[in-house]
Amino acid sequence: GEYDRPDREPRPDARVYRVGPGQPYHRIMDAYRAWQDDRRAEGSGPAGIVEITHSGAHQEQLDFDLDPGDRLEVRAAEGARPVIRLLDWYSNRPDALNIRAVADGCAPHERPRVVLDGLLVAGRGINVTGPVGSVVVRHCTLVPGWSLEPGCAPHSPEEPSVVLERTTACLQVEHSVLGTIEVIGEEVSEDPLEIHLRDSVLDATGHDRQALSAPDCRHAHAVLHLHRTTVVGEVRTHAVRIAENSVFTGQLHVARRGIGCLRYSYVPPGSRTPRRHRCQPDLAGPERAGRVRPLFTSERYGTPGYGLLADACAEEIRRGADDGAEMGAFHDLYRPQREDGLRARLAQYTPAGTDAGVFFVT
Repeated sequence: GEYDRPDREPRPDARVYRVGPGQPYHRIMDAYRAWQDDRRAEGSGPAGIVEITHSGAHQEQLDFDLDPGDRLEVRAAEGARPVIRLLDWYSNRPDALNIRAVADGCAPHERPRVVLDGLLVAGRGINVTGPVGSVVVRHCTLVPGWSLEPGCAPHSPEEPSVVLERTTACLQVEHSVLGTIEVIGEEVSEDPLEIHLRDSVLDATGHDRQALSAPDCRHAHAVLHLHRTTVVGEVRTHAVRIAENSVFTGQLHVARRGIGCLRYSYVPPGSRTPRRHRCQPDLAGPERAGRVRPLFTSERYGTPGYGLLADACAEEIRRGADDGAEMGAFHDLYRPQREDGLRARLAQYTPAGTDAGVFFVT
């Protein structure tokens, strides 16, 4: 959204290339090529920041080919939310936002790193290939289903938002909305990829669709770290190192149950998980498992209340996090605590002979 992002770290060592009306560059790829030219001319040079200064739409093919040691950040300016529309530019190859490492065999500390911050990406997803160090997606929306039809129905509900194809990249998603993550890689000779999600919504556009998997519904060769996240859809992965204060609407299947744990989360019955600590509906018991399940104001991206737990949702989930807040992506709103504080003040200051209540309008 068009808001300030207080968790953005200052980068005094980076060179900024601004894109937008009245700025030196009018296209994202022009700014990217200028950074590459400067970096190669200087031999090493600073990290590059491509900053989009306005909230307009950009329609261009984005291909980021990165050399060892590259550090690239594509971000929105404070208070801006640019839209990147990825269209059918070519008929014979994918039109995704491509992040590629062009050199094989570089040392781990020299692998290129990419940050996407404050962007809305529609029309296609992100494709990461090669020996990339990390890809950070922060304050972004990768539209689930690529784009929306009338009524906010997804245009391509089974298409992934992120494809990690034969790469070493560590994927970090923070304060974002995205669709399916698909992992394609060598499972015998390579270690599992690390995937971290915090304060986000991972939306496969359906409870029975794959939110994280490999092709053909196989287990993704990845280790998942989940914090305060809502997952709409099924997850099939190598292992879950940690999942806390989170909600899974579809079943979770892990290949290695001896690694990691789930704590203070909801996972549907029949899931294959590592050990659990104070999860639902385990605490509620089998006789109440049908009642203790997540209910949302809306599960369709683009509608009001998307991903927000409904007022009628079971209290075991609305107050089921380790600090008494709700499970899922809206944990940090602390709605139960704020509601309790409001009721306490109302009880203290309500005149005698009158009653006060709390009525939610949004």
